[in-house]
Amino acid sequence: MISISHVDEYPKFSVRVEILITSGGIVLGGKGIAELLKAIEETGSLRRASERLGMNYKRAWMKLKLAEAKAMTPLVERRRGRSGYRLTDQGKEIVQLYYEAEKKLVNCGF
Repeated sequence: MISISHVDEYPKFSVRVEILITSGGIVLGGKGIAELLKAIEETGSLRRASERLGMNYKRAWMKLKLAEAKAMTPLVERRRGRSGYRLTDQGKEIVQLYYEAEKKLVNCGF
């Protein structure tokens, strides 16, 4: 979430821009799910990803499962023959889209 406000000490108005990830018009989530997926990709583990983000494991698992249900596709998959997770192509696409959009907003002054 990126915010802009007046330089006054107590602004009356401000602008807030949020990036939402959608699939078929249904909102899957925003920064939270993008950060969770990125952390899973980097750590290979939902538990380590939730710890990195300071999030309760059960909350992270529920956030992931809700996003998958809304997307109607898995966003992570178990690694074969090993413990841990990796992102599906759809999960990778969400991370890529989110961070590309965030970079574009920052580059245009938000």
